[in-house]
Amino acid sequence: MRKIVFAIITISMLSVNAIAADRPQWFYDAIKVENPNQLAYFVEMDKNCPFNKETLNDTVDGVLIRSRIKPLKENIFVPGRIYLSLDVSCLKLKQTNPVFSIQLYFARYKPYPAILIKRGFGSIGIGPSDFILQTFKEKVERAVTEYIKANFNLGSSE
Repeated sequence: MRKIVFAIITISMLSVNAIAADRPQWFYDAIKVENPNQLAYFVEMDKNCPFNKETLNDTVDGVLIRSRIKPLKENIFVPGRIYLSLDVSCLKLKQTNPVFSIQLYFARYKPYPAILIKRGFGSIGIGPSDFILQTFKEKVERAVTEYIKANFNLGSSE
């Protein structure tokens, strides 16, 4: 069973890393917003994870505040608002750490149809609570970095 789980995780990680390696210009155009000093987000979490949803919310808030972006928790229903959709799922295994999946996407809920920008920031792995939370934080930081690249002229020679 462990060999199968390891093989699935390895293959999944290779495909996730390949997708994240090179983001096309349309991705940056899609997440460019009028007011980049704030970012809405929505966290979904599986009940099998070894921590609570508030811990994930605190992590996202911390990353955004350190980036000088106002967090708008669960305020995703404003027409035209781009938000960060965060999903953490865990599968408990007997006598070992849980298998986890972290998926982060930028999205827009309204106007209909809702869109999910499928150039995500994800990870699949196995590990203790602290490892899962650190991986989640790293993925949030990477997504916020891409948001900043799209919305602020930092580091450009123009």
